[in-house]
Amino acid sequence: MKSILIFGGIIFLMYVVYRVYRFQTLDDGLDKLIKNGAVILDVRTEKEFETGHIDGSQNISLGTIR
Repeated sequence: MKSILIFGGIIFLMYVVYRVYRFQTLDDGLDKLIKNGAVILDVRTEKEFETGHIDGSQNISLGTIR
């Protein structure tokens, strides 16, 4: 039983490390995608958008889309 818990803990730790890595590398290759015509859509409010956003992104509030 103890070895199963240790194994499960190791698997969970590996998953958390993977998710953190993926979150930190979201913008890898973003410039290339934008040059190829990708659109970055930011659905936050205008005030939230003004506090910081990805260069080249477009802001359309989620309330407007509904």
